Amino acid sequence: MDQPPFAVMLMNVNGYLTYPVFFICALTLFLSLFVVPSSLARIYCANIALPGFLSTLIYICATVFQTGLFDDDGPEPHSFPEKIRGFHQFLRAFSQHEYIYFSTLTVILAYIGYAKPFFFQQIMEKRTVTVLFLVGYVWSAITVIFVLPRVFAVHFLEIMRADSNFVPPQMATIAMFLILYFVMLVFYAMTVLKIRTHKVLITSGSSSNLIRKRWNVLISILIYCTPPNIFVGLALAGYICDASIEIQDLWNPDQWPSIEALEKWLATGDNCSNIRVLSQASTNIRLFVTSFTALIAFREYRKSIVRGMAVVWNAALVRILPSSIRSKMHISSPVFIVHSTAISSNT
Repeated sequence: MDQPPFAVMLMNVNGYLTYPVFFICALTLFLSLFVVPSSLARIYCANIALPGFLSTLIYICATVFQTGLFDDDGPEPHSFPEKIRGFHQFLRAFSQHEYIYFSTLTVILAYIGYAKPFFFQQIMEKRTVTVLFLVGYVWSAITVIFVLPRVFAVHFLEIMRADSNFVPPQMATIAMFLILYFVMLVFYAMTVLKIRTHKVLITSGSSSNLIRKRWNVLISILIYCTPPNIFVGLALAGYICDASIEIQDLWNPDQWPSIEALEKWLATGDNCSNIRVLSQASTNIRLFVTSFTALIAFREYRKSIVRGMAVVWNAALVRILPSSIRSKMHISSPVFIVHSTAISSNT
């Protein structure tokens, strides 16, 4: 079946973004582990970047070493390479599901941090947020398995039969997905209202520094959540469409007069195929947007990147410029520019 031109373009862009996604996710993990201080933003960004880093790492290694893991014919059925390929597919789907959970949780916690600061402090001090994120991993893994049961429950994990009734777990998973998405949109709207309300206080000069800081956090959440939600909506449309096909039992060969009739429907009559292709072809685009906007939206990561760039730039100047010029420019060590950058970023 020929793919629409827009889907072909997305697949090409998706392939080109493999290395940028790997770099951004690796940078996010490095900053989260070694540079950025403990905060809600750090917990969120590290967990969001992990599956994207692992999935692109598997793909890059398989491509560099020419394993044939992602060739059209694929590895032998039930072989270890096929399990690796299935794990790669699982990670890519997992990144979608964990985003909806973690972003919803982060939006709620950020809003609570503004509206109920003492309650938020209790949550962070009692490590409750860590438990909530661990629950997100379990929830995301389960929903991936049952929202795409024929891929993971039957073929990859082999915990269900191909003739099983997938409708109840699939519909329950989609319902939970929709509830989370709706809750996130509600808190998203509440965040927008808070921003509009307190913008008046800030512009009038009647706000404290604490209000300004919390207002900036809400702005960061708003900047971060807007672009990735477009891809979440596309994935939701695909899941709902696939569920409608599952309800009609159209993937069951016994429902068709012949295998040829089923293959003809798959080639020409599957109305969900375009949505499915668009969603799968935009995976790296979604990962890139999600990771890149996180680095831009959250102030701790912006400051860390600026400081790192200052160190690299200063080191390059030390190597290139003569000592006489460096002394006139007051460039002697990376500490100077890092200190200057830190001062400017705090003003």
